[in-house]
Amino acid sequence: MGAVLDEPNQKAHVAKLARSGHVERHLCLLLLDGGLPSSIEVGLFGRIDALDVDPPRLPAGLTHLWFLSGYSGTLIGVTPNGWQFADVPSEAVLRSTSDYFA
Repeated sequence: MGAVLDEPNQKAHVAKLARSGHVERHLCLLLLDGGLPSSIEVGLFGRIDALDVDPPRLPAGLTHLWFLSGYSGTLIGVTPNGWQFADVPSEAVLRSTSDYFA
């Protein structure tokens, strides 16, 4: 996951959030197949108890990191309180992934 956040475009997003002056700074990433280690991808198909790995450390300037996957209707977050999950309607997932490829 660190490799994803080390990409120049992601570093630019994190830097912009850090400059915002806001207490909470959220970044959301759309995940495509193979975008995460398999131990974390498994969690995309289940609930919080399916993720048996510690959440990654977030870079300075970022307080929340959210992942949305076309695999499921689950929004997965790394927050100061650990892993967080929220259900997303399937039509919203389909719309977000189709917009990405438009």
